[in-house]
Parts: sequence; structure tokens; C-alpha cells
Amino acid sequence: MNKWFEKTGKDGDVAISSRVRLARNFKKYPFPSENSPNANDVINTAKDSLSSLALDFVLMSEIDDMTRASMVARHLISPPFSRTDSGAIIKSSDESLCVMINEEDHLRIQVLLSGNNLNEAFSLADSIDDKISETKEYAFSESLGYLTKCPTNIGTGLRASVMLHLPALEETGDTGKLMGMLSKLGLTIRGTFGESTKAVGSIYQISNQITLGIDEKTSINNLSAIVSQISERERDARRALYDGNLSFEDKFYRSFAILKNARLLSGEELYSHLSVLRTGATLGLIDMDKTAEMTKLLFSTSAGEIMKTENRGMSPEERDAARSSIVRASKLFD
Repeated sequence: MNKWFEKTGKDGDVAISSRVRLARNFKKYPFPSENSPNANDVINTAKDSLSSLALDFVLMSEIDDMTRASMVARHLISPPFSRTDSGAIIKSSDESLCVMINEEDHLRIQVLLSGNNLNEAFSLADSIDDKISETKEYAFSESLGYLTKCPTNIGTGLRASVMLHLPALEETGDTGKLMGMLSKLGLTIRGTFGESTKAVGSIYQISNQITLGIDEKTSINNLSAIVSQISERERDARRALYDGNLSFEDKFYRSFAILKNARLLSGEELYSHLSVLRTGATLGLIDMDKTAEMTKLLFSTSAGEIMKTENRGMSPEERDAARSSIVRASKLFD
């Protein structure tokens, strides 16, 4: 089965992916902690609650380091969770759904979908949430909402984000202005790989910050509306900056040629050239259907993913060579 990132999503010219995550805790157990005596009980409780669904169950202790690194790169699990042996995951075969057990909270129900797809992502996460709560009782307060280990998640326990490709707004300097505007709306803009990371290939994450005093659906709708507005501003800026711009067309075809012929490609260089190609798709320089292949390459060419595929440790140069080979063999040039 194809992974979620191999599919074309809504507004794929700007929106790369949507993520919805719900933090939940079982009422009968203390919040997770290092070497928690209840870790196995929490795992068994979560497993039992979803046993009727066709999902894969895997203990973190059974996952090797290279596979863990590749899962982090695919945004399937968090970096802190990749370092634990006391957790487990329950996931769908296409990896659009992944429930992390014994992360910061007992459950982190996460859904990832291509494009601007927040409502569908929330619907799936909410259905899993409901399925668990049918038989298990959550830690919940009538006045505060869902109780979480970190106070910033109390209330809905919802974190939602959309990964956006914003090369034109970045070039005009408007991404800096967006940061100020979004903070006033209870949203935040981060780099490609989350908090305290830079934007590689002009890829940013827009996410909600407020979880208390607002319901999940309102939070999702607010974020979705802002994402749509930012996407339109990006499209307008692209047309103004690049449409009919010979210099950009030259840059596009140079990037295309490099990706088609390079024998060594670092991850950052790949992101940079794919950024140019994705922008070119908006202007008709390459088929828009190719953006799905570009997204696939973003999520399938990390160092961890490459070493997992090769089943061995590799030097940076060996990984760069393997990455270039993957790109040359991709459907990008069909």
C-alpha cells in the first residue's frame, strides 16, 4: 500500500501536508515518567481498546535505531519518543495514522495527510479517540477539559499543523511579518522540522497554540481558514515574482538538470532544488501531478530512511550517493 505522502492532496501547490495530534491520558494511571511501573499496563490498555481495528501494533523495544530515525524523518514519531524502549505504536499500513503510547502522555493520536486536509485529518483522529473512549476512561475535568502532562496541552489536547511551501513570501520578506500576525491569532510559524529549526527549501509549519477555552472543531476551522489565506497570498506573490521571469525559468531548468544527473545530493540541496521545481509546477513548467512525487522524495530520502533501506551504516558521502540514485530513479523525470 502507498504511504500517505505518495498521494496528491488538496492545494498541493502550496500545502504539503496536514497533521492533527490529540494528547490523551487514561484516568486510572499516573502520567508517564521515566521507568514508569505502569508502562506495560498502559500499552496493553491502548492495544485492547483498538484491537478490533486493522492496525499494526509494534513495541518500541523491537524497533532498531535506523528504523526509528527513518520514522522520525517521516514525522511518524517524535524525536524524544524515538529514544524510548518503554513505549509502543499502533499505526495504519499507509502510516497516515499513528498512536504513540507512553510518549509525553499515555496516548498521542496522530494523523498525517497530504495537502491542506485538516478537517479530514481531525475526523480520523477524532474517530480513533471516540473508539478508545468507548471502553476506557480518560483523565478529564469538567472545567479544564482533557488533562495532560504538559499544562500547555490542557483543554482540547489538540495540536494541528500544516506544512506549507512559501518561497515567494520568503523572498519578499513576508514570512517575518506572518510570525507577528499569527501570534496574535493564537497560531505560530516554525521551520521545516518544528520548533527551533530553520526553513529548509522554503518549507514552514503553521500550527495552533491555544488548547484551553476553545473546542477542537473551532480550532481546526480557524487554522484551516488562515492556511487558505496564506496559500492565496503565496500564489499571488509567485505570479508577481516568477511568471514570465526568464531568470526563474533558468533557475528551474538548472535545478531540474541537477536532480536528473547529480551523483551526490545532500538532503538540504535536494530540498532546495525540489523547492524550485514545486514552484515551477505552479507556473506550468512541470506537470502539477509531479508534486506528489516531490513530496514522496521529501519524506523518503532522509539519512535514516536511506540506511534503513540499505540495512547498514553509511558515511555522509555514501548517503548522498544513494540519495541521488533514488532521485534519478524517481517518477519525477518520466
